[in-house]
Amino acid sequence: MIRLGDAIMLAHTKLRTRKVRTAFTVAIAGVMFGLVMAVVVITDGTFQSVEQFTKKSMTGRFIISGQQGYQDTGDVSRDPTLIARALNEHKTLIAEKKAEAKRLGIEYDASQDPSPVETYDGTQSLSYASPIGQKLVKEAQEKASPTRSLDDFKKFAKAYNPTVYYAAKPVQPNDGTLVEMKSGKEKFEAVDVSKQSGMTGAPPDITNAVIVPKALLTSYAIKESKWQPSSGRIPVIVSQKRATEITGYSAPKQGASASERLGYVEKLRQKANGATFTACYRNSVSSVQIGQAITTAKEIEANKKNSSYQKPSLVYGLPADDSCGPATIIRDVRTSTEKQYLEKQLQFDRKFGKAVDPVQIKLTYEIVGVAPNGWADMDQNFSLGAKEIVTSLLMSQSFRFAIPAELYDQLPNKASYQPALSETGASNQFFMMGAGQYFAEFSNAADARDFAKKESCQYGMSSGCQPASKYFMLTPFGSNSVALDEVKQGVSTGLLWTIAIVTAIAALIAGLTIGRTIADGRRETAVFRAIGFKRTDITQVYVTYTLLLCLRIVIFALILGVAAGFLVNNWLWVDTTVNANLALGLHDSALRFSYMGFSEKTLYVALAVFTAGIVGMIIPLLRNVRRNPIRDMRDE
Repeated sequence: MIRLGDAIMLAHTKLRTRKVRTAFTVAIAGVMFGLVMAVVVITDGTFQSVEQFTKKSMTGRFIISGQQGYQDTGDVSRDPTLIARALNEHKTLIAEKKAEAKRLGIEYDASQDPSPVETYDGTQSLSYASPIGQKLVKEAQEKASPTRSLDDFKKFAKAYNPTVYYAAKPVQPNDGTLVEMKSGKEKFEAVDVSKQSGMTGAPPDITNAVIVPKALLTSYAIKESKWQPSSGRIPVIVSQKRATEITGYSAPKQGASASERLGYVEKLRQKANGATFTACYRNSVSSVQIGQAITTAKEIEANKKNSSYQKPSLVYGLPADDSCGPATIIRDVRTSTEKQYLEKQLQFDRKFGKAVDPVQIKLTYEIVGVAPNGWADMDQNFSLGAKEIVTSLLMSQSFRFAIPAELYDQLPNKASYQPALSETGASNQFFMMGAGQYFAEFSNAADARDFAKKESCQYGMSSGCQPASKYFMLTPFGSNSVALDEVKQGVSTGLLWTIAIVTAIAALIAGLTIGRTIADGRRETAVFRAIGFKRTDITQVYVTYTLLLCLRIVIFALILGVAAGFLVNNWLWVDTTVNANLALGLHDSALRFSYMGFSEKTLYVALAVFTAGIVGMIIPLLRNVRRNPIRDMRDE
């Protein structure tokens, strides 16, 4: 058997004598494997960077939220029993009010309390405009589909080994309006209930206010927060959008320097730390008085030249716009009889549960953290660019307006905020905080994924959440970790299939090229045999030749893949780093997103090249070494 050095020398000589063929083979196979290598390098870099970023964010955790799904309880408003009960309660209420009005010596108009039953197309149903109708429908729905507790949530989750549970409490005004005081000033037109169509007047993020355990907010909280319980201010973690509005510190433009753009999230948090903003809560009575003040002022102004116009005996004025105070009385010429009559009317209203006293509360919020913008606060421009795809993978819906529960409980004046931050108020409104009221955290993606897939109800517009035995709609919270795990597995599987297909094609190309080389070397093979080379010696030469050719292809493919990764990384890394920080709410300016990475998949591609070469070599080599050397020399 010839020495390895001699085999390498002979194989290298064959490569040099067939330069065009060698270059063609290296170029074709190298480009094919180079493209695969580029995909491997870029995807490895992407997933390694994603993992690096997610470890420092909520996305590195496996949390599933559960929000009670709507259950179809049938049309309870048409239940004859409830209709009969509503009519009976309404009749009793009218009788009680008439008796009380007679006792107090005031007038009572029964038309002020419309029937709780309405008729449409000959069919009776409870009226949702009637307090009695609303009450009975709510009771019937609660009986058919009771409000589920954390213990109910645990019954579904416990089989999947969660490590900890959490509960969040949505809060809203129980009655009246909550209006943000822009620049510390109240716009009274926003308080005028006649112009609100029943809406609260609050901005969308404040509308989604939630009291949340700190454990669900650790990634977003500012560690060096300036907040102190003695301040009486409500601690809140806001979205980046709100933080930008409060601080006036907008994101740098596209042409800004890399360092300026990379440091934006960190600086935004620094500027937002301790920043305050205010909102004014008014109950319905307070709002009505503000509305009366606005209307009366316009009426008086319109009639200032009308000598026959008589001002109302009671005229309300507007408070200072930075006070969130009650409407002031600027004119009161009512007689004692009128005042006594009004007092009796107030007694009457109080007895039957109607709000009569104005309540207004100035809420001062202090920022203690900044959370990433969720889908509701993001720019909705559509793009399929690489950095946008990566950002969408990282982004998840979080709390838009979160009050850390442990900090809120430290407030000495917490009770004074109850009318404006009422859990009862939130339950009466459409609540959607991007997650749910209950949360289960898992130690791995598999358990979280199984829980969400197997225990979630599926929502249908006509039938509600189905099956009815499943109470909660389950979704990942604050994290795309489960989805990212599936994407990573899918990409890995796809890459392996791609490598296999490219290997098969490259093996065919390599086989044709190597086969042609071996076929062209029949005379050389015959000479080798004539001077004493054994079949194993010839096989060693051609195997060495094939391995050297494959080595060139590997080097070419690696250079091409690394070059492609370098170009993509150099083009996108700054934008993707900024977007990833924003999507995850990170503030580590040292983190860098890289589109270049290496793993065992790189070796798989190299192994595929050598496999393709060996497979392509086997058949022509076996055919050549088995030929008669004398016949080959005579044919040549």
